Amino acid sequence: MKKVKPFRKLGAQEALFVELTEKSNGAVQLAVFFRAYKSLGVEELLKGMEYLHNLHPMLRSRIEKNHHAYWFCDVAFKAIPFEIKHGALPLNYQEEFKRLGSKVLKLDKYTYRFTVYVSEDEEVKWIAFMVSHAAMDGRSLLLLVRDLDRYLRGGRKINSLLR
Repeated sequence: MKKVKPFRKLGAQEALFVELTEKSNGAVQLAVFFRAYKSLGVEELLKGMEYLHNLHPMLRSRIEKNHHAYWFCDVAFKAIPFEIKHGALPLNYQEEFKRLGSKVLKLDKYTYRFTVYVSEDEEVKWIAFMVSHAAMDGRSLLLLVRDLDRYLRGGRKINSLLR
């Protein structure tokens, strides 16, 4: 990863969330599960996720700490961990929430990861985001789901919808 200038210094609340994440073993990470209602393949979803990643700067973020903590928005999509789960349907939310929450995000490398739950016929049925609350809140996550939905419905870029 080439060295870039920091995006900005973390605000007080963001810095607090980072410290709480580290000290509490991930307690301020957010998990969001959402369902795919149309026929959707894994490759199509991954293209949408990459588009989303490149659209929103905080999805490309990581935190570097020296004397102060700073945001850097230089994380490539290929550096984001994700997993594809087979045989996990019907989805047991409590077990998955517990499993996903037990893995602490490496905020110096990325601020989110995602899991794709597929059916026996390889169709995407559920997606789960696990994000740092320092980078995103619940409302921001809803916007990500909306933007991904728009992209997947027509393959149109979000910018073209705003013109």
